[in-house]
Amino acid sequence: MKLISTCNAHKVFKTAAFIIALNIIAITGKTQISDVCTDPTNFIYGLKANGEIYPININTAQVGTVVKNNSYSGNSPSSANGLGYNYLDGKFYYFKRNYGSSPQEFVSFNPSTNTVTILASSTITDDIHTGSISVTGTGYYTIDVQGTVHYYNISTNTWTFITSTIVDQFGNDVDAVIRSQSAGDMAIDGLGNIWLLTASNTNYGLYKFIANLPTTPVASITVRQMIAPTASTPTGQSFAGIAF
Repeated sequence: MKLISTCNAHKVFKTAAFIIALNIIAITGKTQISDVCTDPTNFIYGLKANGEIYPININTAQVGTVVKNNSYSGNSPSSANGLGYNYLDGKFYYFKRNYGSSPQEFVSFNPSTNTVTILASSTITDDIHTGSISVTGTGYYTIDVQGTVHYYNISTNTWTFITSTIVDQFGNDVDAVIRSQSAGDMAIDGLGNIWLLTASNTNYGLYKFIANLPTTPVASITVRQMIAPTASTPTGQSFAGIAF
């Protein structure tokens, strides 16, 4: 499950990010609704692999009424992931069909009109478990399980391959960590920093990509290690989501 924050993109939270394990996806609901992102203090959103989008109450971990059901025209969702919400246009952006699916499909969903639009095919090199809208609302970032970084320009409907090399402040190979701990997620805070959570069933780490984030190709990105990737998961299960 991919988790995202709600629409107040300019609010900077001083508390730690909410890290929610995969078992929260045991959820139900059939009704389509269009009234989303009205309570950013209490709700984040989650995407299931079958393409369903739900609100999640951060105070109770209870899942609300479905925002987008699993009914899509054309190809069925396949390992859907990488959910991001754009406060400027009111749309969700995500991979309806992941890299391993043929064809791959990156889409936007407008909850006000219940409309799904297939967008440009991405530059990802493998499956993705991450995705976030930039703090400006003009683009979307994702990092695939090979540790390569990609940027989608919303206004031009174009993708850019940013880099395949990520290192931390100690010179450690972070893209190698991503390849071994590929189940995590990422979120962008109100200052424009990416917080990347890497995770396996046994270990996890947390990294911060410092704003301003690149929108054109670069040789490498240096990030700040916030939690060493040797940290033990508390339940023996990988983390599947992070949100502000």
